[in-house]
Amino acid sequence: MGASVRTVRADVLLALILLALTFATQVSLAETAPGPLDFLLLVLVAAPVAVRQFAPVATFLVTGCAAGTYLLVGNLAQADNWLGAVLGMFTVASLRPIRTTGLLYFVGVAIVLASGLAASERTSWAQAALACLTLLIALMLGVSVKRQGEYTEYLAEEAVRAVARERVRIAREIHDLIAHHMSVVALQAGLAGRVIDTDVPSTRTAISTIADSSRAALSELRRLLDILRVDDPSGGDSDDRREVGLAAVPELVEHTRRAGLPVDLRTEGTPRELPAGQDLCAYRIVQESLTNVLKHAERATATVELKYGAHTLFVIVTNDGRAHARAAAGSHGIRGMRERAALYDGVLTAGPLESGGFQVVLCMPISEDGL
Repeated sequence: MGASVRTVRADVLLALILLALTFATQVSLAETAPGPLDFLLLVLVAAPVAVRQFAPVATFLVTGCAAGTYLLVGNLAQADNWLGAVLGMFTVASLRPIRTTGLLYFVGVAIVLASGLAASERTSWAQAALACLTLLIALMLGVSVKRQGEYTEYLAEEAVRAVARERVRIAREIHDLIAHHMSVVALQAGLAGRVIDTDVPSTRTAISTIADSSRAALSELRRLLDILRVDDPSGGDSDDRREVGLAAVPELVEHTRRAGLPVDLRTEGTPRELPAGQDLCAYRIVQESLTNVLKHAERATATVELKYGAHTLFVIVTNDGRAHARAAAGSHGIRGMRERAALYDGVLTAGPLESGGFQVVLCMPISEDGL
């Protein structure tokens, strides 16, 4: 974990303050002026704090050993002598693995007890116990800070993943609606081009279907873009922002019929309102299935079945197009529909029929009230 320039400056300032406090305390309490060894040990008690972000283990070991040695050479035992070690323990716990932290804590306890035992005439077991407890508190605070940082990083990563998932979902939505409507436009444009000189009524019907498909595509795109808008919290009219769902399947079926694919719609059970995500998922799977038939199966017919159970919704799309059965076998669209269904705990199966056609079956769990 890197340290910013501001953090390093703060640590240097902290080390200078701690160094000044240590010298002032020892000079005021010592009967004689500190010698060269005392001076060196006092520097090592505080100065390593300046680099604790880069070398936390070394900071703890140097400051702890210096404080213990300072006591052993015959100087007074003061609480501020251990502040560098306490800061080092906190830094180790916040930056290093828990095993390293635990090992260093026991090393610190050993240093405290060994120096206290050797200098028992100048220190007490209560002071040694207090030093050990202080190190333990520093350890616990460091671990807490580390876990909080890890949790914050997890939330940030989860936010990035959520944005990525949303981008994939939006891309899939755009692909589904554009693929369907543009397939209809392409087919009807091709038909109009072939019969424009020989069959005026068919040409007019094809052009009318193209116009309807274009308006429907623009309407769905506008609805999707309205949902993505963040500058208007109200979002305008809620009816305009409502996404399509199974209630729009009859309109989709009728639109597909006008595009030239005979489709039969059957409903079993009592239709009811579903959660928005499941509702849109089921609708898009019907739309994608019909689009695939339009693109790959000539002179085919299709059947859409919606079966509402107490706890399960079945969506079955069947067609008798042999060409579509061959094309759909390795279709990326089938894979995308499976991924979409899995988002809502649904299972999608797809495969050719013995009769030569192709069938897509979605099984999705729903609650009794649909919410």
